Amino acid sequence: MLRKLLLFAIGAFVWLSCISMRSRAPLEKTYSINVTIYNIRNKSGRIQLHIYKDQQSYTAQKGWKGVLLYKQDMSNNTLHYRFVGIPSGTYGLALLDDENKNTVMDYGWVMPKE
Repeated sequence: MLRKLLLFAIGAFVWLSCISMRSRAPLEKTYSINVTIYNIRNKSGRIQLHIYKDQQSYTAQKGWKGVLLYKQDMSNNTLHYRFVGIPSGTYGLALLDDENKNTVMDYGWVMPKE
């Protein structure tokens, strides 16, 4: 009887260990992207910074990750930001110095105003 109980306990332990091992997903290594923006010309508005995963998301203006950086936080006309938890891959970065906070780039005759 003790032998059967011991075999049952060992079998249950092995079975639970297998379930536990299957349920763990392998940890994906992630990275950080450090962005430094120099020579910001004034403290009006904010900087919009976006990461794009591919050309289609860039064309559709659907950023994968984005952040608004307020220029009041800048030092020596420079802002720093760190994106964390970025999986390995190829990405595009875009930024807009949105001086009037309307979330779009404003144009003059030919050139952007901001």
